[in-house]
Amino acid sequence: MLKTISHNEFEHFKRIMKDYYRHLLAFPHTLIARYLGLHKISFNEDGKVRRIYFVVMSNVFNTNLDIHQRYDLKGSLYGRFTKTKDGAVALKDLDWLNAKEEVRLKP
Repeated sequence: MLKTISHNEFEHFKRIMKDYYRHLLAFPHTLIARYLGLHKISFNEDGKVRRIYFVVMSNVFNTNLDIHQRYDLKGSLYGRFTKTKDGAVALKDLDWLNAKEEVRLKP
């Protein structure tokens, strides 16, 4: 998957990348997202230099396991609810809190 990020997020990822990599080596079964690349593209547009920052990450939904609920959690509550309860749409932070979901992992 490809996700655009802000300049600040790009700089943050650059700062933590070595520790993040070490964490993945130490805990290969971690549930945190796997980032595969951190990129910046610079180009000229109308005489101005523009930059696009993005990460490439593995798709956490590419699994043989059944996915019963999907949440897009950001750690913020402002406007973080889903207007539709269509199963194809990921739920958000307030949906998760309202559902009183708990993490259930199989050993």
